[in-house]
Amino acid sequence: MSPHYRRFPALLLATALGALAALFAGATTFASDAAPAAAGTASAPAPGTWVDHEYRFPSMTFTSTYSCNGLIDKVRLLLRTSGARVGKIQPLCSNGYGRPDRLAQVDVHFSTLQPASGSDNGSAGAGSTGVWKRVQFGINRPYDLQSGDCELVDRFRAVLLPMFAAREVQNNLRCIPFQDTGPFGLSFEVFAPAAH
Repeated sequence: MSPHYRRFPALLLATALGALAALFAGATTFASDAAPAAAGTASAPAPGTWVDHEYRFPSMTFTSTYSCNGLIDKVRLLLRTSGARVGKIQPLCSNGYGRPDRLAQVDVHFSTLQPASGSDNGSAGAGSTGVWKRVQFGINRPYDLQSGDCELVDRFRAVLLPMFAAREVQNNLRCIPFQDTGPFGLSFEVFAPAAH
């Protein structure tokens, strides 16, 4: 038997083991994504107060370039899915509507529900009720997020998520600039309106 045929089974075995390892790693990732969703049922209602926020949100992404209205839509989606009351979103773009703009940014006015403390006596947001809910961001979760939105979701996590009452944050964002990084995930529990 020639040396080529003796090496072939070893090569085949190495390839099969590599594929099995990749499959196992993928199954582990999806299992960890599914576990919080099953445990993420809403908690008992509790009193809360609304807190207003203003922030200038630049897209600051390398992989995807957003138009002004595209950035508005994505930021609104991330905020609403997280339970925020979204007010005015003002675009600040040099290329106008509908055209990709590397410098696209938006001024965002929104409110987040915070658990009420004992010192909240008659504040403007008193009387609101909230529950802890699990939120997941990933490809098609919600439907409008795509693989190119990884950096935008990571930016949301870094600058806007701290304005929410959030806990149990699981960050599976492995964004690589200028590359489609494939599946990504961000999940957390957020104190959101009970009727959201």
